[in-house]
Amino acid sequence: MKRKRGGRRKRQKSQGQQRSKLETFIPSRSCPFQLLDDTVRMLINFTNHTKVILCPLMMAVTYIDAEKNFRTFRYSTITEQGCCMQLGTNLKYALDKIQLTLSKREKQ
Repeated sequence: MKRKRGGRRKRQKSQGQQRSKLETFIPSRSCPFQLLDDTVRMLINFTNHTKVILCPLMMAVTYIDAEKNFRTFRYSTITEQGCCMQLGTNLKYALDKIQLTLSKREKQ
């Protein structure tokens, strides 16, 4: 890291570090869906202020509840042990939206 005036340090990006780019935004009254680049998909549920972040690279899902508590689960753990009802509902919705987006891409 390089020092700037005033004692602050300038952070240098490593070569492997990239910012995700918004690839697709699907508006919806109940739950807008944001598809970021191929590494992360994000779903925001405005009706109850919960969020689901899907990461195929890590094979995990992060669930943020209305009180801003977050938990990360591996897909295999959810498959083996299940999950809470709200997360299950959000995951089902996310799967439907991802399949819809992919089918639209294939038609183009």
